Amino acid sequence: MEKQFISLKDACEYSNKSMSTLRRLVNELKDNQPSKLKYEDLKNGSKKILIEVEYLNECYNLNKDNQPNNTNHSAETSKSIDKSNDNAIIQVYENVIKMLNNDLEAKNKQIDALIERQRESNILVDKLSSKIALETKEVKEVRRKWWQRNK
Repeated sequence: MEKQFISLKDACEYSNKSMSTLRRLVNELKDNQPSKLKYEDLKNGSKKILIEVEYLNECYNLNKDNQPNNTNHSAETSKSIDKSNDNAIIQVYENVIKMLNNDLEAKNKQIDALIERQRESNILVDKLSSKIALETKEVKEVRRKWWQRNK
């Protein structure tokens, strides 16, 4: 059986990999396994790189339909895994919601304490300002003008 080779552009479509990914693969193959590559001379003097199809299938675990092989799980197993993953995700979200609710309650308590301290500060400032106002009034009454001092 003769080995089949395809161009990098066709290999991108075949394997659903990017051109840069395949170029990295080609650079590795040049050093390690040059038999997996083939070069075609073009009219303009450059060389077209071709890569072995069977090696792409092995390297990226592709089947004949160009889809990744999933031979490890049956359809039922994957459904049960999806359900268990869903339950795990739901559990994580519920834990996050509980944590956020606890944080919210703590912040509300902090806000209430801050409001209470602000109220107490307002009361103290009001008492202090009224006390200062009384003292200044008394001082004004005691102070006399210079012509009234001798009387």
